[in-house]
Amino acid sequence: MKNTKERKSVSILVDAYFVILLAAFGFVLTMVAEITDRAGGGLSTSQHILFSFFLGFGCLLFGLSRRIAKSELSRKLILLFVSVIYIFLMIMVYLGMLPFIQIYWMEILCIGYVGGAIYYYVMAEMLQIAHSCVVMLSGVALPYLLQIVMQDLMAKPWVSMTVYILLFVMIIALLFNPPEFAFGEILPFSYNDKMRKQAISQRLKRLVGTAVLMIVSIGIVEMSWSADSVDLAVFYKWPRTGIVIAIVLVGIFADRFAWAGVEKLVMLSLIFVFAAVYGPEYSGVRLFIFNFCAGVYNAYLLLGFWILAPSTGHPDLWASGGRIIAMVETVYFYVVRDVSVSGNYFLVLIQAISVALVIVILHSSLDEIYPKAKDGDALGAFCEKYHFTPRECDVMATIVSSDETVKVLSAELNISERLFYRYIKQMSEKVGGVDNRNGLVKLYLNSIQREQSTED
Repeated sequence: MKNTKERKSVSILVDAYFVILLAAFGFVLTMVAEITDRAGGGLSTSQHILFSFFLGFGCLLFGLSRRIAKSELSRKLILLFVSVIYIFLMIMVYLGMLPFIQIYWMEILCIGYVGGAIYYYVMAEMLQIAHSCVVMLSGVALPYLLQIVMQDLMAKPWVSMTVYILLFVMIIALLFNPPEFAFGEILPFSYNDKMRKQAISQRLKRLVGTAVLMIVSIGIVEMSWSADSVDLAVFYKWPRTGIVIAIVLVGIFADRFAWAGVEKLVMLSLIFVFAAVYGPEYSGVRLFIFNFCAGVYNAYLLLGFWILAPSTGHPDLWASGGRIIAMVETVYFYVVRDVSVSGNYFLVLIQAISVALVIVILHSSLDEIYPKAKDGDALGAFCEKYHFTPRECDVMATIVSSDETVKVLSAELNISERLFYRYIKQMSEKVGGVDNRNGLVKLYLNSIQREQSTED
């Protein structure tokens, strides 16, 4: 019992660390974005548009660097080097030795690289905890909430510098005490099953296709801002709560109703996109609607890639898929930023078609990532009943078929003992009423006995 409590305490601390890490990274993004907007003169400037491009490119560089640097030491050194450049540049800006607008592209590139690393580590951690979607997305939503509450304080240089240093310190801590498989070759979650690979490939295509269509639709909203002259003082206040509500809702829907629930929320949010362009004249209401739609879109992409990435051959690249796709968004906005929306029925038609296509794609039926249990497959039926992931099914099959020690079983599964315990914890929370390996096995055996007695 003591060991169980200790493991639970460690688990809570690790989860809290990743929530704070995500929040610190997100807070840095919101502050740098706001500084860029104010320094550049508004939301439709080249600086604002290029912000997403450099951020996505930085995430892409992280994935590519892992393909080049194979050893754990070299990967740690690269992350340390980029983090030092990031904090050095911000210190120089803070001291007034460098104007931010001249070095923002390099700074955002470094932040993007750090973000790619954070998303990869978060993806690995999500596989090991219960209620992982709402836990991690709360870290994504928190900085937007702080941005609203601390709007006046954010203008003070010492506040932003404190957050920059916090993120740097947490990255350094990550280097000395990394999570499982953080700097190793690859997460051991890619599958050889052909049907499962095809299903994952379909899901990735659907996710990317949906993202591109949503970029077109939401992009038309941003295009309408140039005519309305959005007030930044309004944009970064109460309308920003829309993005907080949306992100938390996506996390709740994902944990409660699985991915199908998230897709329904996405379809619902797209209906409100039209209100963000053609709705009330009061800009605050329109901005709230836009922030809600943007929050659903961002959370949908982040979570979608975090969930699917471990099942691919390149999880370090796909974990940042949402940010990398933002590079396409940047190019699109840059091309169409001067197009007039007012009275342009062609754009109205494009937006309507893109929304309709997203709804059709999300509503269409695809093969499940996790195949249904076959007749007579008692273990498969048990895992399906409690919504175990494929890797959890592997762990369940191992503990049911063997009485070996945790050390032996974890070696057989090619995972650490700590990760083995995390799986047991998550599976126990899913089934309820048990808190250890023996409880899971007993529950499974009892389910078989009930099935046999029913047949008799």
